[in-house]
Amino acid sequence: MPYLSDRQYGLLSHRRLLVKLKNSSSITRRLKLDRTLNVHRGCVNTICWNERGSAILSGSDDQHLIVTDPYT
Repeated sequence: MPYLSDRQYGLLSHRRLLVKLKNSSSITRRLKLDRTLNVHRGCVNTICWNERGSAILSGSDDQHLIVTDPYT
């Protein structure tokens, strides 16, 4: 992944790196399930991390939005 070294040497912005990683099928294939957060009663349709990476906002078919600390 040449863009990782580009970021290391300041040739690629943080934002552009995130876009490239998000759209990288090789990165996506490496992802594994770490844990399940049982906070909804329906299937989860969307999630969003906060800027610090310390909380997740999720929305579900149960019609609830829930903020979860994934590390506890």
